[in-house]
Amino acid sequence: MGMSIEDRAMSQPKVFITQENPNLNYSPAEQFGDVHFLTRGDFSPIKNSLNNEFIVDELRKKLKDYNPATDYLVVSGSPVVSAVVFMLIREITQVVRILRWSNRDQVYQPLFISIVQR
Repeated sequence: MGMSIEDRAMSQPKVFITQENPNLNYSPAEQFGDVHFLTRGDFSPIKNSLNNEFIVDELRKKLKDYNPATDYLVVSGSPVVSAVVFMLIREITQVVRILRWSNRDQVYQPLFISIVQR
């Protein structure tokens, strides 16, 4: 079971990284919250892959305490993994807080994206 609304409000912000790449340094994201890697794995093109089921289950478990009011998402690695993460977050909220890496400035820039219909 997920955290209560009160627990979420008092918890430290988290930075969810879609897929860990051991060759990248994610430490600059720590200024926005505790870093949590969602997966190291990638999806298989094989239709009934048990690995794919495992990754989706792993992502669901790790995102169950995602708080759209305080937490951030860093897109890293496979575009397929990132797409699935966004699909799962869409089940929770219509707003996502993203940290986008700026190669020019060497910092993460916060973005707030809302898909709420007006």
